[in-house]
Amino acid sequence: MKTKFFLVLFLSITPCLSAVAQQATNTLAPTMPGKGNLVIRPIFNYYKLKPSEQNLFSGTVLESAVHFDYGLTGATSLMLHVSEERQDEDQEMRLKGFTDLKMTFKWRFYQDDFGPVDTFRLGFLAGIEMPTGSSEFTSDTTVPFIGLSAMYIEGRHGVTSSVVFHATDGDFDDPVLAGDKEANHIAFNAAYLYRIKPEAYSQDLVAAWYIGAELIGNWESDDDLEILLAPILLYEAPSWAFELTYGKPIYEDVNFRPETDYTVSLGFRFLF
Repeated sequence: MKTKFFLVLFLSITPCLSAVAQQATNTLAPTMPGKGNLVIRPIFNYYKLKPSEQNLFSGTVLESAVHFDYGLTGATSLMLHVSEERQDEDQEMRLKGFTDLKMTFKWRFYQDDFGPVDTFRLGFLAGIEMPTGSSEFTSDTTVPFIGLSAMYIEGRHGVTSSVVFHATDGDFDDPVLAGDKEANHIAFNAAYLYRIKPEAYSQDLVAAWYIGAELIGNWESDDDLEILLAPILLYEAPSWAFELTYGKPIYEDVNFRPETDYTVSLGFRFLF
């Protein structure tokens, strides 16, 4: 099992590579709803931004998003991402509108369940971002993306990682977040979660509490690079989940969009 564990860590720390159990907020996991099931996930992301060398934006961004993840088979799903964004500069509302529509196909191509909750999984994902044309937050380009994800759970410990490559992302007049610019974008994330309750599962499905941390990385082909560390609080019940994170940069070399001061994410997941 050590080989599998180090493979997940390798994906986690290597940028050029890249309500379900123990799924972190930003890190994509090779998990998905069962066939015919639907997960609806509303999530609210708050970004406090500060000026960089080439971008003087100072203010906040609030993103309200909903993910719809529908299980096609036991190992595949189709996910739709819809979001609205609001930017405030100097305490005054500047812009508000819908962002690009994102559609993702997920395929878990490997799964080894070696215990009641212990598992090792690998996943592939691909999709497109499509312009909606409704505001300044939507681009005029269709952006393809492709990625890999990995998950290793043993006992009360879980490690997940993902890497996603977006080809020629963004193309906004005033880029604010990673992916807004006309530059290729690699999102690389990794998460560790520890189950604090229950200590062990019984035959009955019960709710679980997790604590942990997530590394959130964004590299763009104009050499902007940012890595955040975000503690996680996660509650998972059989049919719904709650998540809360607070992220601060631990490495930042950003010039062509604003730097991140901190981020807060609040999300829910509902299984139908």
